[in-house]
Amino acid sequence: MFDLTDGELLRTREDVRHLRLDCARLDMVDSMGLTVLLRIHRDACERGVTLHLDDTGPVLRRLLHLTGAYEHLTTVPEHPNVSDSTMSP
Repeated sequence: MFDLTDGELLRTREDVRHLRLDCARLDMVDSMGLTVLLRIHRDACERGVTLHLDDTGPVLRRLLHLTGAYEHLTTVPEHPNVSDSTMSP
């Protein structure tokens, strides 16, 4: 498992253009979890990386819709595709 909160993966892997987070095992997400997702998204966007939230369950989807973060986190920035990287939180 990688700690994405410090952006280390994105700083050391310049070839990554898509970052996929497998959210299937997230049974509970609070405001801190949302903050982490927003930080990962911000860091990814700053580096031209598209963040994909895969297998979002009903709990995470509901939180993202209630807070208005769903559209923000699922908007695809415009840049060329180079490679993919999949991470499990």
